[in-house]
Amino acid sequence: MVCKIRPATIRCNSPQAFLASLMICLLGMLLTSARADEVPALKPAPVAQEPAGEVVEANAADEKAEKANKTPLALYVTVRSPVDDSIFRNVRNTALKLQELARVENRPAFLILEIRAGQSEFYQVHGLAKFLTSSKIDRVTTIAWVPETVTGNNVVVALGCQEIVMHPDAELGDIGRGKPVEPDEEQL
Repeated sequence: MVCKIRPATIRCNSPQAFLASLMICLLGMLLTSARADEVPALKPAPVAQEPAGEVVEANAADEKAEKANKTPLALYVTVRSPVDDSIFRNVRNTALKLQELARVENRPAFLILEIRAGQSEFYQVHGLAKFLTSSKIDRVTTIAWVPETVTGNNVVVALGCQEIVMHPDAELGDIGRGKPVEPDEEQL
């Protein structure tokens, strides 16, 4: 398994390596997201004052609930081309549901967007990238999965995500496709 890891970019040579790298990346984000003031100080465990010979069993339902609260939420959405209103709506609704679940359950959340090659109108991808960077989904970590080379306006969607994970043969290419980018499109 060969993986190249750079800040905010992971390149892998197989789907299994990608999934392993993604899980390691997510685990690392989870471990580093805890703040020092949230970590309780270590104290010696109190000695149980139970009568001799009595066994105290942990409630299995409580243990299951505690494990579920520690498990991150994650959803996967494929962003096909051309990006249109229905794709924008799908990504937006999925992200907002994930945001609400993360807030209610106090769990980390990840939205993985598979960015496919193709041509889309700039205003559509710009709107989607703007939403992905907005405070409306501040509890959701957005991750772009780029399995193949993407050029043109679709690159903007990947750049709108907080993390980018790429197949080793994939590239984020020319946004203007050989033409200069319009001045009003330069400012995101």
